[in-house]
Amino acid sequence: MKKILILIILLVFTIAGFTRSVKRTVNGNVIKTANNLKAIKVWGNHYERGYAYGYLLADKIYDLSKNYIQKYFGDKYNKAKELFIAKGNFIISKEYLKEAEGIIAGMKYSGFKKEFDKIDILLTGAFLDVSGLGKSNMKKLGCSSFISWGEATKGTELDGKTIITRHLDWGASPAIINNFVIVFHVPSEKDEQAWVNIGFAGMISTLSAVNINGVGAFAHVLIDKKHGEAKNGKNYIPIWYAQRSSIEKNDINQDGINNVLDVRDALLESKNGFGDGFVISAAAPSVLKDSTQIAMIAELAPTKPYHTFRSNSFNKKIPGDNLYSANNEIGRNKSMNYCDRYNTVIKNIGEGKSFNQKSHWEFAKQYSNCSKLGWDNLYLIQFIPENNILKVSVYEDKKQAYDNKPEIFDLKKLL
Repeated sequence: MKKILILIILLVFTIAGFTRSVKRTVNGNVIKTANNLKAIKVWGNHYERGYAYGYLLADKIYDLSKNYIQKYFGDKYNKAKELFIAKGNFIISKEYLKEAEGIIAGMKYSGFKKEFDKIDILLTGAFLDVSGLGKSNMKKLGCSSFISWGEATKGTELDGKTIITRHLDWGASPAIINNFVIVFHVPSEKDEQAWVNIGFAGMISTLSAVNINGVGAFAHVLIDKKHGEAKNGKNYIPIWYAQRSSIEKNDINQDGINNVLDVRDALLESKNGFGDGFVISAAAPSVLKDSTQIAMIAELAPTKPYHTFRSNSFNKKIPGDNLYSANNEIGRNKSMNYCDRYNTVIKNIGEGKSFNQKSHWEFAKQYSNCSKLGWDNLYLIQFIPENNILKVSVYEDKKQAYDNKPEIFDLKKLL
């Protein structure tokens, strides 16, 4: 009897040890550290990718939440968490819940011991939606995106290929500029594809994201306040989570093609609009059938019309195969509310032709940034879908991102 009891005890410890070893498998590694930018690669299912993310970036994740997100809400942070989890306000998919659980587990395995939970993680990726629902005074966060393809890039080394150059213009707080993170995801789920998230530690939703099939989506805030206010109980999908789905899911609308219509259809899944006003710029390879599949701007709101989409056929005042967006309503309700940056682009674009990689970058830098308006240029991204080339420069040493040398990533080699 004693031998049997000993065998049972040994078996229990063996199983427990095996379980611990499985849980401690880290499906991820650091692929680049460049000053205040860190790039990591994670693979597996959502929990496994989250676990690796949390293990590799624990201190950065906590720093961003504690010193940026929580300071953003101030003494209303706990109220923000209550609004976020209150029944009927927001929908978060089960995959992202599992990923957040994995992040917390990975953080703990790394030795992290502070009080922190999966709601802190998920709220980091939805703080503007919750801010809008709570009728907080949203900080002005400026962004812009400039997309060119076809005739606009012919006669250069791009030879008609699509290119998008995108600014992210926020305030350069230490918790932001110390936590730039690029995450290369290689999912094991059959309905997902390899993709890249360009953002900040702990923000598992997407401000800027591209996938291996050449579709990119980039978020802006709609700041001209014509979009109305959000209401409780509307089951909003937080905007950056909806955007992530559009890039992560393989052909989300199942039409047989990965293009900007996948982004459109992912956004339409939030049937009552969003928790505040937002703009999403999307780009795809120029080999597709027509411009409506190649470039799109979505203007999104918590009041009707919830979703407004404009393509190259819209009266955009910019010639040729070029599409531009910043932070004002243009297509929504046919507002045509062009901001100073948009008008500067109109004034200086000429015929809108002969853009190559360098001139596109320089044009966006000179005419599309808003650092002179009181923001800082936190990062400047350039993506060439057909080549799977991603360039990212970030704010560092008190220098605007566009003045710094970009890091270059070849997606074909990394995904």
